[in-house]
Amino acid sequence: MRAKVFLPLGMTNTTFDFARALRGNVAQPHGDDPDGKTVRARMDLNESIVPARPAGGVWTSARDLSKYVAMELAKGALPAAQAPRLGGEPPRAARASGRRR
Repeated sequence: MRAKVFLPLGMTNTTFDFARALRGNVAQPHGDDPDGKTVRARMDLNESIVPARPAGGVWTSARDLSKYVAMELAKGALPAAQAPRLGGEPPRAARASGRRR
């Protein structure tokens, strides 16, 4: 995932490593305490139950997530300075005309 998705998109704050996630700039869960005050949620559950981790274990920042969402909305296209598509295929219009963008 890191070599094929995260690095090509420039997602430098995205990881499956729980310890690295806690040291980095990643979204962390929050909830209300008994008095109704919003506080950061305890993380010890994530050390023992893998399914409780976000998105199948991926920890990311809002900025990195926006890069992934932009690629999805562009139907797999990477930023202009990168390869034409994450899967390595040129866009459909370019394939149909025989040229690559």
